[in-house]
Amino acid sequence: MLVKPLPNANGVLAALTPSVYARLTPNLKRVRLQAGSALYDIGFTSDHAWFITSGIVSLLTTTEAGEIIEAAAVGREGAVGLSGITKRNGMAFSAHVQISGEALQIAGS
Repeated sequence: MLVKPLPNANGVLAALTPSVYARLTPNLKRVRLQAGSALYDIGFTSDHAWFITSGIVSLLTTTEAGEIIEAAAVGREGAVGLSGITKRNGMAFSAHVQISGEALQIAGS
């Protein structure tokens, strides 16, 4: 479902200039984030980015000893998957939903 999100629903979107925000808005889709689900894995590219509006997404990495650790937690102040939609490199982290919520998803070009 395409939506016209509130400009302050996400910190990254709120920081955009009005003209940039207006260009992105028609391409944003509200999606549900389910706890336990993976948005993407290390090394893969993603066709989407997510501007978190509620819930928590953990960015995970693997140590040299093979342990999985949380490198960051992202909530409504941030976004995940932005580097993937530019198709530049594989993801440096995997992204897993820790607390259910919602995000505004945008597809890469």
